[in-house]
Amino acid sequence: MPQVSRISVCTLVIFVVFSAAACLKQNAETVPAPTPAVGLLDGTLQARAAVLRAEDRGLLDDPLRTACTSADRRVRETAARALGRIGGAEAVMLAERLLDDQAAAVRAEAVLALGLSRDRSVLDRILSRAGDPSAHVRTNVALALTLIPGDLPQQSVMALIGDPVTQVAEQACLTAAFLPSSEAVVKRLAGMLESNDRPVRHAAAYALARIARKSEDSTANTLARVEIQNQAQAKDPVIRLEVARGLRLPRNGSEEGTLKLLTGDMERLIRIEALTSLAYPGGPPIQLLDGASAKDFHLVQAALEGMALNRDPSVIKTLTEIAVNEGPVPIRISAIHSLRKAAPALAAQLLPIQLWRSADPRLREEAARSAGIYPLAANEPILDGLLKDNIPSVRGAAILAAGYRPGSLSTVLGDSLLENHPDIRASLARAAGHRIETGRGSLPPAPEHVSEAFTVLDDLWNRGADDTQAFPRMAVLDAVGGAAPSPAGKAILLKAAGHDDFRFRIRALQILEERYGEVDSEGPGPATHRPLDDYIEILRWAETDWDAVVTVKREGFVPGSFTIRLDTGRAPRTCWNFARLAQEGFYDGLKFHRLVPNFIIQGGDPWHSGLGDPGFSLLPELSDGPFHAGAVGMKQGVETGAGSQFFITLTPQRRLEAKNVRFGTVTENLPGVAMLLIPEDRILSIEIVAAEK
Repeated sequence: MPQVSRISVCTLVIFVVFSAAACLKQNAETVPAPTPAVGLLDGTLQARAAVLRAEDRGLLDDPLRTACTSADRRVRETAARALGRIGGAEAVMLAERLLDDQAAAVRAEAVLALGLSRDRSVLDRILSRAGDPSAHVRTNVALALTLIPGDLPQQSVMALIGDPVTQVAEQACLTAAFLPSSEAVVKRLAGMLESNDRPVRHAAAYALARIARKSEDSTANTLARVEIQNQAQAKDPVIRLEVARGLRLPRNGSEEGTLKLLTGDMERLIRIEALTSLAYPGGPPIQLLDGASAKDFHLVQAALEGMALNRDPSVIKTLTEIAVNEGPVPIRISAIHSLRKAAPALAAQLLPIQLWRSADPRLREEAARSAGIYPLAANEPILDGLLKDNIPSVRGAAILAAGYRPGSLSTVLGDSLLENHPDIRASLARAAGHRIETGRGSLPPAPEHVSEAFTVLDDLWNRGADDTQAFPRMAVLDAVGGAAPSPAGKAILLKAAGHDDFRFRIRALQILEERYGEVDSEGPGPATHRPLDDYIEILRWAETDWDAVVTVKREGFVPGSFTIRLDTGRAPRTCWNFARLAQEGFYDGLKFHRLVPNFIIQGGDPWHSGLGDPGFSLLPELSDGPFHAGAVGMKQGVETGAGSQFFITLTPQRRLEAKNVRFGTVTENLPGVAMLLIPEDRILSIEIVAAEK
């Protein structure tokens, strides 16, 4: 079909730019391993290292308490930052004391620490610094307010919007997006669109777009949509991008017409955003159909994802054609996912028989997932065949689908229960979880099936003793967490609560508290046992500015590269860990496995599934730097912690700030390489070099 033929060459035009922009840093000082640099007095260095260790352990200890009263400003600043990450009543008390510190940097960190506590009782103390002479402190007041639950003080935020310092007014505009919608707030933000400061204009547009996207139907919400639509002809592409965001799910013909015009904007990011905003039930299908036949991979994926919401017959037809015909596998997979959402019955009937003999195992996985939508007799032989596939991830997907069959697990899955591959064990845990999950189905499972499921889960937990990856055992805990309390489930949780891995301990204790009503007064204990000398070495290393030169390859094209400047000042441990993994060759050959158009591109997972890690995880650092386009962050989550998976933001994502680790910024080849990455692109190498001054 025409759409398919044009998609098959969608990578060509992108990679012409990709390859032309490729460049490697020449004559750079290559560093074989992170090495110490002189520059800190031993006393200060050891005190800061002790604070970092306490922060990484997640425990407020005596060295951290002492650091809060240190004569050295850098030590107190590091301590204040750690208090916000650790949290708790004592940490809040110590942070409140540091609000009156003579050093502005310390007061700024203390303000943010109180915000990170998410304790509404500290709101007045935060606001007490709204008139601080330091712009850094006032900026962090505005940022901290976004973290406090409940209604925010409108008068204080409005005053900060009028601050004469750009960085304060910028953050205050962003904070206004979290205020209860009111005409006064909207008018104030609309007025800031005329500011002489570009960052303030951008922040005001972002806030207006966020208010406009709220589902509420109020006078303020309507006014926000009018004000943002009025900027559709703005010369600044960042403002037009926010227009496309703010008019998502258009409410009238005028808004729809504006979005249609923006789908033809000269800027590709605006075209992608406008296309995403036009994806809604009953919306116009023509823009989505055109987008699906574009030459820009990101635009194609955005169109296919939008089709899942549209569900017009022409859209269903196009999704079906792309899903079953030859073409780039990532595009076909996007179409398959959307078809399953838009027309699940059709997907269950059509996709298994069309895909289960595919040469690419990813398509066979999708065949198995599609067969699990409904119990169709025609799919049973297909599932039986996929349960014997030679690729573990395919067998794992088939196990999940077959797990819905009636009967005992041993009858349904047979010899699959004995497999020991991590992918298989994770799928077996989820299949067992289906048997015991509360609220699933109209009839409770047979008692003997519940007993068998817990026996399987206990066996899977025990078999994971030598795993380097956490996700198979986390799947066991998630299954237990979804079941009604039982002695068998509690026994598994108690094993996990005593495990060396902090991730298992904290998840088990959480389930014990939520499902069993048992609270461990001592908590999960330290998150890490890294020695103090490691933190001293990290701080010495972080005194030098470092770049990471990332060389990437797309099949059939020459390599390209982009450069990340590491933010060692704000995230020294994350930068150190990233650099160490890079120099050990950990990233070499790994794919970028996840793309969300106009949001992020993500890589660094050895399993290419979003669940992998380097065999360990770190507690995530917290940074207050902006997640602008090209910001580099570290994925964090229960399964992976903050280990190796990193992402690059493709457009401004200010909602990530103060909640995620931003450890770098793409400084070279952002538009020509980094922003054009797609799933399938591989990392050839990451070279850590001393940054040029």
